[in-house]
Amino acid sequence: MKFRLSFIALTSSDALWRVLTNLDLLFRLNIEWHLKKNNFKPLSEGKEKFYCELVSEKDDKHVTCEVTTFANFKDKTLEMEIKNGGKRKFHFKISDVDRNKSRIEFEEERETEIDEKDKIRLNLWVKSIINYASLSESRSVFSRIWKGFLDRVYLKLTPTGRRIVFLVVISEIFALLFFIVLLFFYIYSN
Repeated sequence: MKFRLSFIALTSSDALWRVLTNLDLLFRLNIEWHLKKNNFKPLSEGKEKFYCELVSEKDDKHVTCEVTTFANFKDKTLEMEIKNGGKRKFHFKISDVDRNKSRIEFEEERETEIDEKDKIRLNLWVKSIINYASLSESRSVFSRIWKGFLDRVYLKLTPTGRRIVFLVVISEIFALLFFIVLLFFYIYSN
């Protein structure tokens, strides 16, 4: 079964390519699994083989995977095959659209059917790649601080931990807003 996505990104193709060739980051951006151990190194041209241990978010299983990559730096294409009992093949292709726009094309092929939840997860994975590349390309102070937080804390958490952190931060923002409203009400009611 195959599933394809294509997005126009408001970032350069070089920034997207840097994210794709950093396998540790690429795997951590996926919300389907949590990367525990790996022997990843920066990708070079051609075929390479790596191993990693993933924890599946669906069923909380620890799985050791063989990851075979084929990177073509000239065409900015990355093919990745993950074996852990079954096979999953991922294909990424990046191309320039305009000066600061690029297209990322994604395809997954697997032996089993790809259900709607998996399609949503894959869509979010590709969008998180685009967002991270855009953030890493930005030179603002806020972007640098946010990227540092993502790299040092957020992306090292499990996907469940990320959701908990997100919910806690959102609830604290609402609590602060509620406190400010109460404070204004108290000040202006007297």
